Amino acid sequence: MILKTIENDKAKDFTERFEKMLESIDPSILDDIDHESFPTDIDNMKRNSVAYAKMRADWEFMSNEERIKKDDLRTSFHNEFMTSVKLLIRLANKYYDNKWSDLQEEAETMHRKEFGDIACYITYLICASNK
Repeated sequence: MILKTIENDKAKDFTERFEKMLESIDPSILDDIDHESFPTDIDNMKRNSVAYAKMRADWEFMSNEERIKKDDLRTSFHNEFMTSVKLLIRLANKYYDNKWSDLQEEAETMHRKEFGDIACYITYLICASNK
């Protein structure tokens, strides 16, 4: 049941291309402001990913009343994650002549639920790498 969801999901493909993009960025070519904020921007994206994924996992066990109370917060976590991903893609495109424009276009048109899946997949990778 769960593995079938992952097999049919775009999260893995998008995340792999997103990670390849991040790894291709040479911090030495960034201007002072971007060079200083780049590590923080990546950290924020990861934190936003984990915050949203935790809320989404907790959602499974919440009562309807709890869901109503937490819905705005969940939306906020989701929006923050989406914004942090899009910021990093725009940064890469700024310095690499829009090499990653396909990723940016996909991020701009992607359904919110798919973005949530990406947050959960990134969180899984963070957890798996911290054994």
